[in-house]
Amino acid sequence: MVRNILANNKRNLDTEAEVVSAFVEGIYTRPEIVRVFHDWFKIKPTFEPKTQAVWIDDFALKEAARWMQKHPGIVWVQHQAFGRKLSKLTKIPYYGEGGFDESKHFIENHSPEVPMIASIKANREGKNLQNWNTNLVVHPPSSGKEWEQMLGRTHRDGQLEDEVHFQMFMSCIEHVLSFWRASNDAIYVQDSVGQIQKLLYADVSVPTISEAQAKGGVVWTPSRMKVEELSNK
Repeated sequence: MVRNILANNKRNLDTEAEVVSAFVEGIYTRPEIVRVFHDWFKIKPTFEPKTQAVWIDDFALKEAARWMQKHPGIVWVQHQAFGRKLSKLTKIPYYGEGGFDESKHFIENHSPEVPMIASIKANREGKNLQNWNTNLVVHPPSSGKEWEQMLGRTHRDGQLEDEVHFQMFMSCIEHVLSFWRASNDAIYVQDSVGQIQKLLYADVSVPTISEAQAKGGVVWTPSRMKVEELSNK
């Protein structure tokens, strides 16, 4: 039910917690939704999810591996299973919870001459990664806040390069929708609180939703983003 609401909602909700809050606030009143939520709340304290990654294709892993052969940059991933699988394939460290890899090495101590794999969730805040200026985003976040935080890891004080580059996988319509949703988030934040968003002043080359739909929703493009004019330059 939550997955369906997130896929079709017009309230710009991004997470399960936001959907639950909307239900508690009385926004969703349809009987079938109310019944599902009440049934869920009854069993939630005793429910322990068991998840397993099921691989359908390894094309994204291979593309990311090829990218790392050419770029000593950061590969940003959303899913732990993908990060660990890519690390196993390439022998490149994956930095997950707390910013540590399996050998307990900290992400900030990684050599800038060697590529690395980083969890977006675990490393988008508080990490000083200005030694890198090249990035690959395998799963584009749909949240403007996540993009602002992630961009700020390398586009920050201490960055010695004039430009910070981000490349993105755009292998399906969902990736395109996710990026432009994040862009709309960034517009809202910038217009409402006046805080300039990196995502909005970046030089972006990403297909529009209409362009993606014209291709039947299947897109494979080396989308790019370049962020310039660092505040400390």
